[in-house]
Amino acid sequence: MSSVVTPQQQQEETISREVMAPAANMPAKLDNVNVSSSSERERDLSKCKSEPPVQPVLKEYPKKNSRRFTPELYKTYAWLEYSVQTDALFCFACRHFASTSLAAGEKSGARIFIDKGYSCWKNIQTRLRDHSESKRHRSAVVAWAYFKSVNAGQKTSIANAINVNRSAEVRENRAHVMSLLKVTALLGRQGLAFRGHTEVSESDNKGNFLEFVDVLADTDDALQKRRYGHYLSPHNQNDMIRVFGEKVKKIILEDVKDARFFAILVDETKDLSKKEQLAIIIRYVHDGCIKERALGTWHMKELSAEALATFLFKEIGSMGLDIQLCVGQCYDGASVMRGNFFHIVQTLYSFIANSNTRHQLFIAAQTHLEQRVLQLERTCNTRWLYWYRAVQKIKLCFEAILAVLEATTEARADGSIEAAGLKLKIEAFPLLLHLTAMERILRITHGLSELLQERGLAIPKAATLIKSTKSLLEKMRSEERSPRDAGLCAPDPPTVF
Repeated sequence: MSSVVTPQQQQEETISREVMAPAANMPAKLDNVNVSSSSERERDLSKCKSEPPVQPVLKEYPKKNSRRFTPELYKTYAWLEYSVQTDALFCFACRHFASTSLAAGEKSGARIFIDKGYSCWKNIQTRLRDHSESKRHRSAVVAWAYFKSVNAGQKTSIANAINVNRSAEVRENRAHVMSLLKVTALLGRQGLAFRGHTEVSESDNKGNFLEFVDVLADTDDALQKRRYGHYLSPHNQNDMIRVFGEKVKKIILEDVKDARFFAILVDETKDLSKKEQLAIIIRYVHDGCIKERALGTWHMKELSAEALATFLFKEIGSMGLDIQLCVGQCYDGASVMRGNFFHIVQTLYSFIANSNTRHQLFIAAQTHLEQRVLQLERTCNTRWLYWYRAVQKIKLCFEAILAVLEATTEARADGSIEAAGLKLKIEAFPLLLHLTAMERILRITHGLSELLQERGLAIPKAATLIKSTKSLLEKMRSEERSPRDAGLCAPDPPTVF
């Protein structure tokens, strides 16, 4: 049977024969699992990838419709396999190296050289040529050739090549991240902001982090290769900052544990997003020097004294510190320690001072009671002095405040419901007790607070003042006297500023 061999077929035959030549005597270095179906295992065909194509040469082949197979086709198509049992042709490359599923849009007949075998000898040349030019077959032949090259030691396997490439990529990534960490450490050590207002590539100032990276990339090969879009996002910057923060925090806590005793300083403020941020600073002695270190900031949804105390106990405990070794506490800002009582104090001021009508009623009530006309004090979140004055004014003007709340409630005007609620709260015994006790306590600590802020105050004198104030507060707590004798019911107010 004559045939015309195309250049494509010649090239394919050359590749196939080159990789087939050593196959018979070559040990199987790769996986030789038989990928054929169970029915194919019973055929007289190759069983694994390392075997050569089965190409038996018979004296006479079975005849079908006056036509039969000719072994001359082996020379043209080196990938052919002939099954004596079924008198059919198969493709060695496709059986062992092609995909086992149909491609998109592919007809089921395209797999005939893999599954059933081809035995129609009338159009055999056309079918073999079409099969050899199919995409599936070409990919299988390339994979077959690569398989033989790997087994012969001429090429590296795909798995090894992937591992080598991955190892190189990991090294490059680590070098790149190490350079970014150096930038992060520098900015953190210098206390510089990381991000700018506009971080697009066209911006003249993309922020310190990106600008530093651009400068270093000119001399740093690791940064130059991955200059844009690799670990530069705000999220990745935050991750790197967090890594340094955890490391620094660990070192600080180790120093605190070595020092044993420590003090905590707590402050809170609102950020630009109007969220309350609580900062904790720890103070301790290390190598004979006093150290103050920030442990972090936390978003607080509630800033009452109870919520703050609960949070501090939990956070200090999670750091592995013993709260019993805390010898000092400082809360810069009364708002975080106000509790429900100080919240009512603030509400009373806002209710009366923010309304001209209620403010005039307040002045008239004091005049009617023949009292000196006073203004309620506005509180300040950062100084205890203003909280003392606010409590003092409410105690002195208590009757006038009640009169304003009663008048507002009876008038059923704007704010009458709030006035009724405030009246119920301030007439309750718990608040009256808190008001009297806090005014007395703040009066004592107010003097100490003022003296401790003097620049020329000597440490021995300050220690004496603190000790005497503490002793006085302890005496108030422990003496078994009546509330009036203890000063809780006797106003005895000092001069009002």
